[in-house]
Amino acid sequence: MRRTLTAALAVTAAALALAAPAMPKSISQIPAACTDGTSAHGIFLRQGADFSFGFGASGAGGVGTWHVTIGDNGVAMYDRDIAGTTAWNLVFSRTLSKGAHLITYRGENLTTGAVCTAAVSTKV
Repeated sequence: MRRTLTAALAVTAAALALAAPAMPKSISQIPAACTDGTSAHGIFLRQGADFSFGFGASGAGGVGTWHVTIGDNGVAMYDRDIAGTTAWNLVFSRTLSKGAHLITYRGENLTTGAVCTAAVSTKV
């Protein structure tokens, strides 16, 4: 009995040691093309049908009031103004329906006139 219990505990401990926490399938900063060379990026994180999207900019070009729009197949998921600094990011989460999705990112610096865009395709 004692040997069986010891073996069962060893197997359980080994199984727990091998179990890894759920990891996201993808994490990306998608470089954005900007009209004035500002360093900006879209954010894309996926775990199953759950996604995190975002946008950010850095450097001197990141300073100012930004109007950021993030869309899914042409429908805005995020559409607001944000006060940018020399390094900023915004992120939000969303569960997407099954099918193909084209995620578009657009940030316009209302202070300087710079426009930054990026896009990524995914399928749920």
